[in-house]
Amino acid sequence: MISGLKKCDKKTLLMLAQYRVLSIAQIALLEGVNPRSARRLMKRHLDRGLVQTIERCFSGTKGRPEGLFCLSEKGVDSLKENQLFESWYSNEKLGWHGRRNLEHQIGANWVLIHVKMLEKFAGLKTESISHTSPFHPESETGAPFIHDSVPSNADPSRRIGFTPDAVFLIKNPAQERALLFFLEYDRATEPLAGGAANSISRKIQNYREYFRRGGYKRYDQVFGGSFNGFRLLFITESKERLSSLCRLVLNRKPSKFIWLTLIDEIRERGIGANIWIRGGRMENPRVSILGSSLSFDLGEAGQRHEEV
Repeated sequence: MISGLKKCDKKTLLMLAQYRVLSIAQIALLEGVNPRSARRLMKRHLDRGLVQTIERCFSGTKGRPEGLFCLSEKGVDSLKENQLFESWYSNEKLGWHGRRNLEHQIGANWVLIHVKMLEKFAGLKTESISHTSPFHPESETGAPFIHDSVPSNADPSRRIGFTPDAVFLIKNPAQERALLFFLEYDRATEPLAGGAANSISRKIQNYREYFRRGGYKRYDQVFGGSFNGFRLLFITESKERLSSLCRLVLNRKPSKFIWLTLIDEIRERGIGANIWIRGGRMENPRVSILGSSLSFDLGEAGQRHEEV
């Protein structure tokens, strides 16, 4: 056990608890340091036994697999000992175990990290809750805080549950205007159409009903705002999948509340840049989810963060 953690140590360990698992490039961006400094930081925590590594394997690639970092059992116990989490809190909810859903978590984390960067580079206020967040209470059934449900069209007495990858707000302090977003990170592992609960078509139907019935208004209290709708973001990894998603969205009207882009565009230019396709209309110019007046391009600002 390590009692009396330094403030900087608490910050790093809480960051790992929030995102659950992070790459060196992600840690560097969040800590505001270069990758070499991030590696030194993680080595120090590795030597103390507070963090552990998970090898990130890419089939067909050469060289040493990339190391990802998460809290170790000792790191979790140290957070509890320093009263940053209750002693009864499950260690599995703070660390990461195995490789299941690992790439999905890393991808979704990239999105939320770039949401966070809007505070530093664009002067906006943000708040986010991921489906793996340890900072928000689960339901009595153990479902994530952001899990919700809508009535079934076939049988209104039955409810269909769904869980976004994250929910977040972006607020312009100067205008006191806040936008609400729901994130779906897509790795092309789920079917586009069909009646399966995990199909993209079903997800769109759930969100459309959620929008129509005002289910999202629960976040008025959560975030302390007053929302009159939300924007659903689909972020994927290949141009082919993006095209398929756009065709699907275009045929599932109303669809103007759905915005789509590639994760590489977010990493290169930032989440506030003109990289988004609205409503599946690929022929239209790309726009910003923040609107034209607040659009912000990290690439143009000279703030690109490449992996080293």
